Amino acid sequence: MTSILSDLDLQETRQKLNQIDANYESIGCLGHGGFGSVFAAKKKSGRRVALKVMPMDTSDEDEYEKFTREIEAVVKLNSCMDEEKKLGNNRDLSIVYFEDWYIASNFVCIVMNYVDGGTLASEIERKTEPYAERRIGWYALQLCDALAFAHERGVSHHDVKAANILIDASGGGKLLLADFGTSIKPGEECVGFTKCYASPELLASFELEDFSSLRPDKIDSYALGCVLYELLLLQRLEQVSGQQTLAQFIDGAGLDAAMESLPLPFLPPDTTKGNIVGYTHELKNLVMNLLQPNASDRWLPSQLQQPLRNDPKSPLLMPHIAAAKTASPGVPVTVDNIQLGMFVQRGPDWNDGDRDGPIGSVGVVVSLDADALYAEVAFPSRTSQRPPEPICCRIGASNKFELKVGPMPLPDFVSNPNDLRHDGIVPIDSTVAVTLGGKLNGKCEVVGIDKSLGVMMVAPLELLPIKSLAKPQIWQLQESSFCSPREHVMHPSSWRLDQGPFTDLLEQEEFENVLSLFFGTIDLPDHLKKEYFPVQKIERTQDTWLFESYARRKEKVAMENWGLANEVDAFMTSDGLHQNNIQMFSSGGKEFSMKALNILGKIGPSSSTKQILLCRVVTGRAASASSPSNLICHTECIGKDMYRCRGPCLAYPQYIITYKNQAPRDFRYGVTTEAANAPQSSPEQRSPTKECVICMERPVKYVMVPCGHAVLCDRCNSPYQLRKLKSKCPECRATFQRTMMIYGRVVNDE
Repeated sequence: MTSILSDLDLQETRQKLNQIDANYESIGCLGHGGFGSVFAAKKKSGRRVALKVMPMDTSDEDEYEKFTREIEAVVKLNSCMDEEKKLGNNRDLSIVYFEDWYIASNFVCIVMNYVDGGTLASEIERKTEPYAERRIGWYALQLCDALAFAHERGVSHHDVKAANILIDASGGGKLLLADFGTSIKPGEECVGFTKCYASPELLASFELEDFSSLRPDKIDSYALGCVLYELLLLQRLEQVSGQQTLAQFIDGAGLDAAMESLPLPFLPPDTTKGNIVGYTHELKNLVMNLLQPNASDRWLPSQLQQPLRNDPKSPLLMPHIAAAKTASPGVPVTVDNIQLGMFVQRGPDWNDGDRDGPIGSVGVVVSLDADALYAEVAFPSRTSQRPPEPICCRIGASNKFELKVGPMPLPDFVSNPNDLRHDGIVPIDSTVAVTLGGKLNGKCEVVGIDKSLGVMMVAPLELLPIKSLAKPQIWQLQESSFCSPREHVMHPSSWRLDQGPFTDLLEQEEFENVLSLFFGTIDLPDHLKKEYFPVQKIERTQDTWLFESYARRKEKVAMENWGLANEVDAFMTSDGLHQNNIQMFSSGGKEFSMKALNILGKIGPSSSTKQILLCRVVTGRAASASSPSNLICHTECIGKDMYRCRGPCLAYPQYIITYKNQAPRDFRYGVTTEAANAPQSSPEQRSPTKECVICMERPVKYVMVPCGHAVLCDRCNSPYQLRKLKSKCPECRATFQRTMMIYGRVVNDE
């Protein structure tokens, strides 16, 4: 793209990049998509933010309109969220927050709030065990809150999918709805959507090219149902839809068939507890209400908020939810394993001292919170006659684990001592007077009563040992999740790996392109004949290890340069990399070049047959006088369009060129017998120097090949003295320097 940009555009791009570099310090790449890359960064204050960098031709009206559409939608919702907080509503909504943005001629950058858990799509792909039902309900509530808030303010997302939902791992797993680039206002027509998440009416309107009768909020509802279906399916729709979308499958087989095809079954309606793995019919009905083919029968996100938050049969409030895996004693209590009546003990992040829940005491979960980050826990009161007061505890919010699953099973301390009790829920016996704080059998205390469920929660009075307060390693979330800043490509699709690590290049166009690089890297004078170096064959290297090493280096460079990484072509020999605009003599590059040659088994060709590797070299941004001091630069400018590598860079050997060296012996020194015996050039072409330009004593005998200047005596015609010649012949210094780089080091590389 830079080749078609004007100098003014490039100057503007450098200015914007310098502004970003001056204000933000890159930490690493959080993820990559078709839009570009998202980077974790740190402001001068130390607070973390995320930078969404998107390559874009801002002169393209369609691309720029999508960008401005996203900015307008999010800024409007952010302003409304700020107003809500001023009115006392401090609950954080699951909508991304934009702090700033930058616009250049070939890229745009948005600064937004930092989240470190990647996307919901990547979480689904990583999961190996089914989601707990309560987490699915929690995700549904957050997205319903976000979409209802947006719909009430005239913004419809229109592209709700797992890849557009971010996860704040440090915030306990809260979600953020992002990427409003296809959002629409009331009365606007559709500007874009993802087909496999599209509702039946949207697909039909797309075929007819008539979007006038659509309700965007209903389209968002259907897409939300698709996301929840993915959580139940534990697989991306894009990977299983094939030729059919979910809407088309439902239209053909029916909604019931789609729900029954899930890996985990739905439990019978009368099943309320036990170790059966499955999902409840309440969750099934929730998803089915969103996936109704008829838009008029489909529930809106705003209609689901209150049932999810207040209905006793909500997945978030039901006393027992069959999770994918039973909670084990000692693991932290999270939204995935918490149950009403669960025995709990102090966790690794407990910070309330001994005032509540002394060490070794067993508490009981007496109330669940629909927002899922907290729960009320009651501990038995041993010294006070007052009824126990529940305390609010974190269950994984902000990476704090204040509770861990208590020891179970416990001896039945209420009725039969031979029974084993796994939780603190006991049915209320109408013949026994039950009071909060009452002691039963001298072994336990009533810490909670729920008459609507007909149960009481009891906690043992005896202390039980806590083995360790150390946080389990498996629950230590990473401070930041680093992802590739490029689309994952194992190797080029044109490779034929069944033919070994390298194969003969037979495609004529590709062959000619390599030849043009081999002979055209330097502007060769006409009298340097290509016949001196006939190419015998060209092989394409297909080594996956080398390719992946190169890709990892390119990722690192991209992360250090806000997603900007450059590739250049260069020849590589055992001496390193040589090209007129890339010079790299660092130890790292030499080690890699020798390693590459050894891996390919190409060391030691015969004296007359030579081989050279044409490589792809990755570099980063070039340093300039205005570059901030904290910027990582991989190259520096040494002239117009001339750069030098500042540190080790990595090369991928793409082609092996085998050629014959038929040049005369003296050719290596820039002189040929043919040239020396040739008629003398005209006075205008010859150097006025009569003595050797090196020793300044002996008479000239040899001429320099590129220009024909008579410059050297017999004794000074050596490689060592030739390297000094560039500072002695100002008329042809640059030409000679470029010639020596190829023909002094590459052709004669023994």
